[in-house]
Amino acid sequence: SLATSKKINSWKIQWSNESSKALLDIGNDYFILEPFSSADKTIYQPLFKNTKEIYFNPQNSDETFFLKNGSIYSTLREDPILNNVISYQIANQRINWFSSDGFLYESDFLGNTTNKISQKTFSIKKDNSYKLTVLERATFLQENKVLFLFNQDQKIFVEFHNNIKEIKVSSNGEQIVYFNDNEILYNDFNLNNENNGQK
Repeated sequence: SLATSKKINSWKIQWSNESSKALLDIGNDYFILEPFSSADKTIYQPLFKNTKEIYFNPQNSDETFFLKNGSIYSTLREDPILNNVISYQIANQRINWFSSDGFLYESDFLGNTTNKISQKTFSIKKDNSYKLTVLERATFLQENKVLFLFNQDQKIFVEFHNNIKEIKVSSNGEQIVYFNDNEILYNDFNLNNENNGQK
């Protein structure tokens, strides 16, 4: 049971790749659920307190990655996998991350094989927030409310939209919905044109 006496303002759930486990965030208290196991386990995860960007390893649901104090950690290792990380995402069987040096990188899950993806540094502002979103065919970097798209030809981030609250990715990794207080916009990267709609 996840009964709690404090008021819950938000909760999120994230499923592992094969849907055998789920990470439940209830007001920044984290639980790993195994709803289909014979014991129907729910395990409190104090390790994830004061962390961000928590992802299951898509190849091994017993391993979870998380960002803490500028480093990516794994629940299966004590030492950090990667350092100087502002934001990251697990996508396409790789760790994709935006570094404090202003470059976009990718790595294997051990942090051993690292490739610099971008060719020009992105100017980082100390008090701004950053969020990396990686799709199968596109990579975005959100700086506060400005959304940048990674140009694959020039290997740089270019402004895509300048008033975004949040971005959500479809389960197949090919469509995004991004929105602000006044509009909801949609883009399908299987098409070569932008399909925007407003509500």
